[in-house]
Amino acid sequence: MSSESSFDQLVDVINSSADIPKLYANEVTGALSPVDITLLLFQNDRSIASLNIPLGVAKKIQRMLGEMLTEFEKVSETTVKSSRELSDKFKGSSE
Repeated sequence: MSSESSFDQLVDVINSSADIPKLYANEVTGALSPVDITLLLFQNDRSIASLNIPLGVAKKIQRMLGEMLTEFEKVSETTVKSSRELSDKFKGSSE
């Protein structure tokens, strides 16, 4: 299955259920416990949601995100910068 058809299928699932919260976050922070990770999602410096996940799920998400970002960078021939990298760049340009 191509990543485009996977994306389309995922969007169809999301759009077909009113029960799935739809969030947009442009920053994240997290905390680690011995059994899980808590992520706090932000939108424009305002906390909007928290997500608690077991370490095994966190590991799966880490792998999935790494694979997706690697594929994006390969196809687009660009490097995705982190929020911190972008923020540091903008702070440096205003000095």
